[in-house]
Amino acid sequence: MFKDTKNSLKFAGAALLVAVAWASYYFYPSRAADLKPETSKSYVSGRYGISFLYPNYYRLEQKDIGDARRARHLIMLTDATLDPLPKDGEGPPSITIDILENDGIAVSAEDFIRNDDISNYRLGNGLISTSTEGPVEGLGYSWSGLYEGRSLVVVRPGYIFMFSVTRFGPDDRIVADFSRILRTTVLK
Repeated sequence: MFKDTKNSLKFAGAALLVAVAWASYYFYPSRAADLKPETSKSYVSGRYGISFLYPNYYRLEQKDIGDARRARHLIMLTDATLDPLPKDGEGPPSITIDILENDGIAVSAEDFIRNDDISNYRLGNGLISTSTEGPVEGLGYSWSGLYEGRSLVVVRPGYIFMFSVTRFGPDDRIVADFSRILRTTVLK
């Protein structure tokens, strides 16, 4: 009788360990593999002092979209495997890096987030937190519009960098790719 209780406890303990291991794997998947220069594309801009790697299945587009208030450069990464894009529809979920001039109107990351409509902060829950993704440290927040979004804002001399990702669901590949890109980002 005593022996059966010991065996039952051993079995229950082993089952509990298996359940915890499974839950850890299911609910907290391991970090996506880091990007490697030999299997990725690279972006380098001496003008803005930024470089990063990105998966080779992304298409990179960039354009100047500033206004009279300040210069603004947009880098947009979209998954090229999602082609063809719908005609006259909204674009696909994307990773964007907005680079805004921050000289004559120098503002902090928090002031930019709270007071500039570009940030989409007003579409969120009002929470801002210090956030670090690899070497990139700034203020992060989430927002909801056409897609769910997350942004990380970093201020460097002369520029505000707003890194953002839009997605349909929290497990979309683009979310892991966003983190992988940030882990390779260098700001000078």
